[in-house]
Amino acid sequence: AKDTRWLSHDAACNALYKCLPAVLVSLEHEAKNNATAAGLLAWLKSYRTLATPHFLCDLLPHLSGLSRCFQKEKINLLEIHRLVQSNVALVRGMRDGIRAGSRLSKLDQDLAAGGRLAG
Repeated sequence: AKDTRWLSHDAACNALYKCLPAVLVSLEHEAKNNATAAGLLAWLKSYRTLATPHFLCDLLPHLSGLSRCFQKEKINLLEIHRLVQSNVALVRGMRDGIRAGSRLSKLDQDLAAGGRLAG
């Protein structure tokens, strides 16, 4: 997006992550009589789609911190450099493997029987 607001995306992603079980239950109920809801439910229940908010909840807090640094009235170039380098390292680490304790690392547990997304 041209006018990206990372802080808003971060908050929205966290809200979706928290209420995702309720969204799935609601869509399951609506899907009984509504083809659009059934299609949305099928898309939302795919592993790739469910992994996206988990991944973004791990990434966006860091990008939000970087965004806040750029929005300060007085910019400290050393701080920006440090934050950019740490964000690059974080993204590379996320590309190379799932970090223990991350939300993405909990996706399989969330989907397992008795998990928060088990349906």
